[in-house]
Amino acid sequence: MWREVLGVTEVADDITFFDHGGDSLRLVMLVERLNQTTGRALKTIDLFRAGTVRGHSELLAKADNPAPTGFRGATRSDLINAARSRKP
Repeated sequence: MWREVLGVTEVADDITFFDHGGDSLRLVMLVERLNQTTGRALKTIDLFRAGTVRGHSELLAKADNPAPTGFRGATRSDLINAARSRKP
């Protein structure tokens, strides 16, 4: 998912998301993709703190926080449209 969100072909497991070229919007996109795929309710701050692929893997391995019923997540276009609507 990192590769898809970041648009890269290779990702090292010990380099941070931001050092791979990520930014806050892409981190939110990653959180939503992980939540949709895993059925978890991960928080952006948790992924920020975990930082690396290895850290995210460990977070997912021990996470016991299922998404609330009816959780839908946001698509990439939902996030982009929300960001565009905030511009002055």
